[in-house]
Amino acid sequence: MSNIPGTTRDLIESEVFYNNSSFRVLDSAGIRETDDVVEGKGIELTIAHIKDVDVVVGVFDSVDPVALLEIKEIIF
Repeated sequence: MSNIPGTTRDLIESEVFYNNSSFRVLDSAGIRETDDVVEGKGIELTIAHIKDVDVVVGVFDSVDPVALLEIKEIIF
C-alpha cells in the first residue's frame, strides 16, 4: 500500500477467450527510470514477469525512438 498518488505497483490481469484458446493479459507499470520507490517496485515486478511470458505487446511514444532499444536490452 502506498499514499503516493498515481503510482502503478500491481499487475492487472484478465483472461481473454478467443475461439478455442484462452490467454492471460497483464497490464503493468511502464518501464522507465524513476526515483519513486513504489513505482520502482512496480517496474521491478513488470520486468520479472516479462521474462516469463510468450508475447510482449508494448506501447511506445514515437518521440522517443531509443525506448524500444532500451526495453529490448532489459527483456533479452
